[in-house]
Amino acid sequence: MKIAVAQIDVIPGRPETNLKTCLEAQRRGFNEGADVIAFPELCLSGYLIGDLWEEQSFVSELVDMGAELCAASTAGVTCFGNVGLDATQWGEDGRPRRFNAAWVADRGVLMRHPVFDLPFFPKTLLPNYREFEETRHFFDSRRLVTQLGRDRKECVAPVNVEIAGAPAKLGVYLCEDGWHEDYRFDVPQILKDKGASVLINLSGSPFTLGKEQKRHRIFSSQAKKLELPLVYVNCTGMQNNGKTLFSFDGNSTVYNAKGQVTHEAPHFTPSFKVVDTATARPRPTAAPSEMERIYQCLKNAVGIYMDRFALKRIVIGVSGGIDSAVSAALFTDLLGPRNVLLVNMPSRYNTDTTKNLARELIENLDTFSATVSIEASVALTKEQLDGVTIRRKGESKTLALSPFHLENVQARDRSSRILSALASAFAAVYPSNANKSETMVGYATLYGDHSGFLAPLADLWKHQVYSLGEYLNDAVFKREVIPRGIFDIVPSAELSDDQNPEHGAGDPIIYGYHDKLFESWMQRWQRVSPEEILVWYRDGRLEQELGLEQSIQALFKTDEAFINDLERWWNAFKGLGVVKRVQAPPVLAVCRRAFGYDYRESLMRPYFTRRYLALKSDLIKTD
Repeated sequence: MKIAVAQIDVIPGRPETNLKTCLEAQRRGFNEGADVIAFPELCLSGYLIGDLWEEQSFVSELVDMGAELCAASTAGVTCFGNVGLDATQWGEDGRPRRFNAAWVADRGVLMRHPVFDLPFFPKTLLPNYREFEETRHFFDSRRLVTQLGRDRKECVAPVNVEIAGAPAKLGVYLCEDGWHEDYRFDVPQILKDKGASVLINLSGSPFTLGKEQKRHRIFSSQAKKLELPLVYVNCTGMQNNGKTLFSFDGNSTVYNAKGQVTHEAPHFTPSFKVVDTATARPRPTAAPSEMERIYQCLKNAVGIYMDRFALKRIVIGVSGGIDSAVSAALFTDLLGPRNVLLVNMPSRYNTDTTKNLARELIENLDTFSATVSIEASVALTKEQLDGVTIRRKGESKTLALSPFHLENVQARDRSSRILSALASAFAAVYPSNANKSETMVGYATLYGDHSGFLAPLADLWKHQVYSLGEYLNDAVFKREVIPRGIFDIVPSAELSDDQNPEHGAGDPIIYGYHDKLFESWMQRWQRVSPEEILVWYRDGRLEQELGLEQSIQALFKTDEAFINDLERWWNAFKGLGVVKRVQAPPVLAVCRRAFGYDYRESLMRPYFTRRYLALKSDLIKTD
């Protein structure tokens, strides 16, 4: 069987463009002798389109376009993901019933589900975690078959088509139906039991670091176990859910009946290939570095995001630190140096070292640049507001700007005043340079360095930002554009005399330890809280559980010091940090959980369990 694997760039909310792409790929596939053309899940609408699914006219247009793509399948079989509509029934949201469905057309004839008598094959397993919330909009086949009083296995059925003049059964299923372990409903096995001769998984799977390896394990083992060739078709592009951007990596793959890879499409790039499942030979799979995948993801998603909104230029505040340096190098590679303006905004607290490092970075990248001191404007704010008297009937108070208040004034002056004004004059936008470690605990100034049109690094821990900087030098620019001194200097906000990196005074976050601690709170599937951390600490296995290279006793001399640090950051994470994050720019997802509408949050106060408080009391008593 010759199957055309159509890994297309799906543009969310632009079905007319996606239909045109599909029709062109369909013609090409049949011209190249394909028996079957396979497209990704929801390839006409896009996967992440918010509540656009509630617009009946949009859904009806998708149904019409699906019928158009089916009618054009005159030379063979076309499989694609699209919304399915049953206007005779109501969904659980009180609207006409919608399905995330596989559509299959054989020589212009739309195939119908043998049990449901619908002109499509509904998805069985609907994910409702992380960024996924399909049950909000779609009805699934398990509920449908239960409603009809039929056996659960009847919701899954292969598609009867004709291939090369002979009858064949295609096991067409959608994305999550292949990730069935936790659902205890084995869709691929049922398709095999009902006579499918090939499995075709139509997916819309966003990139997450590490998912590629797990995906290969799952689909390779399915093909080997069932002794069937398996075709995995994914899309490329960038989609979002309003607060979190997701890059789709493609990586469409064909496995033979032994579970060996016979075709692997490139990452983050549209691709088209006709593969003969009978004659294709196994080929080795590449194992790129983690940083290569991260950089591909960032460049792909940021590039699409800017292009989608016709954004051509960027203004970046560069401080001489690693975060702004990586951001500057990323955007320079993406947009070219003539479209980048790098701005150093020193105050009395910025050292010659960091100012010189910022200057060296600018020279290496050869971008436009400017130096704008904030000293006079901060002094003006202090003069105007420090000591100002506020009044009401019979009462007055004098306000004072503390050194801490003036730290925030500096951060806001840089972003809300200088960067925003320069971006307007340069016909540009400016990003937030925050990393995930700082975003996690709100170590950023609201409306200051927390502002921007996008936070491209906010799903990377600090150690990953350093590694990405090394990758930019070594693999992207192939020379030292980020000066070595930026990697070596102590990270510091430089907002007071107490934050002088030349004296070794830097950020309060101990990145080697806190990155691992924060990651356990945020990214583990079975997430960790201070209770588990304190148990591991008490039992002497914290280093092992978190993967620490340094002894925890080298960082904290007493139990009380460890507990105080733990509570400081938990309170920041669950307290004011949430207030800041819900007002932060959109985050580009890279790791397992990203802030925004991937990791869902509510504005609440921090909570410590009763067991934690008891453990804390016991440890402090014996300290």
